[in-house]
Amino acid sequence: MADAMAGARVRIELAHATASALSPGTPALVEFDADATTARDALRTMLSREVSSAPVYRHVRNEGQASVEYVGFLDAAELAAAAVAQALRNRGGDIARSIDPAMEAPLRAWMDAGGARGAARASSRRDVIKPFVSVDATAPPLDVARLLAAGAHRVALRDASGGISTLVSPTSMLRAIIALGLAEAGDVTVGKAFEALLHDKGHCAIHASPAAEPTCVAFAVLAALHRDRAGSVALVGSGGRFVTSLTNADLRKVATDPERELCRTDFLGVPAVDFVRLAREAPYCYELVGSPTSHVTLSDVDDTVSITPADTVQALTELLLAPHVREVYMLDDAARPAAIITTADVLRFLLSGDVGGAAVTIAESHTYVADDGADSSGREG
Repeated sequence: MADAMAGARVRIELAHATASALSPGTPALVEFDADATTARDALRTMLSREVSSAPVYRHVRNEGQASVEYVGFLDAAELAAAAVAQALRNRGGDIARSIDPAMEAPLRAWMDAGGARGAARASSRRDVIKPFVSVDATAPPLDVARLLAAGAHRVALRDASGGISTLVSPTSMLRAIIALGLAEAGDVTVGKAFEALLHDKGHCAIHASPAAEPTCVAFAVLAALHRDRAGSVALVGSGGRFVTSLTNADLRKVATDPERELCRTDFLGVPAVDFVRLAREAPYCYELVGSPTSHVTLSDVDDTVSITPADTVQALTELLLAPHVREVYMLDDAARPAAIITTADVLRFLLSGDVGGAAVTIAESHTYVADDGADSSGREG
């Protein structure tokens, strides 16, 4: 097997039986009418259904014929971030527990209202709906993988009637690739895989990240996250050493309570590292226990979102498939964050040919692994 794997070349086949086994119990597709669904109801539905992304459509008439036009994918984490940021602005930064009244407007009106109040706010509100990308359900998986690697938030598979049958996310595509063969290419290191690509930002985007102290108040960290429209903020300790990261997905889980229909902005007053702990507890609890952390070290947090250049691509992809991970931080020799690698970055590498000694060929099959709704790769990842 070792000789056969010389050069770490892998053939991936998306077989029907295997793909079906990877996506049992896929939830029914959730869609929203941009002119009839309020921003609040959309957030509430996505949280209660544990859906991270949903198609948004509007009704149109063309030559007297009524039809449905899809306008984008609604991102639950971005919507939660926008809701919390606005709730804090409404109260001058005070900790509160209320959804912004403006979210009672339909999605499209809510976004347009943001535009009337300033370009920066308009831009941040429009980020909650990602561009709509779709292909025919019979399109080869390789075509879908390329779209996701190019930055598509999701790819919708459309049936013969024009409706959406499945959403494919970067994570679900990567899951299929890993489960069906990538483990055999585990000897390729992260440093080797991404070394050549670091010089070509258009080919493989290595993202910069804002940073904050672990003891910084969570809502201040999230305000910076929302302002910079970043997917995460690195929490760094003494000497800039990486502790963990706080993400939009963490915010979605902790700061919103679908049962009470409230933004739990009371939790935003805790230290950022405690906010991360709350988001990643299993099972999740809505009550804070104990006093705020005053001193944080690397050993205080179970760091599952960082990797070193010496680690393997297999280890990197396994991290990216964890429920709370949207992106993985690559650390330098001093354990400082040097780069962020997303699921889309890994897909770009895998589809780039003989780069770093690894290549992938995806068979011309017509079977996909459906998005499970709870994937955290919408950042892209």
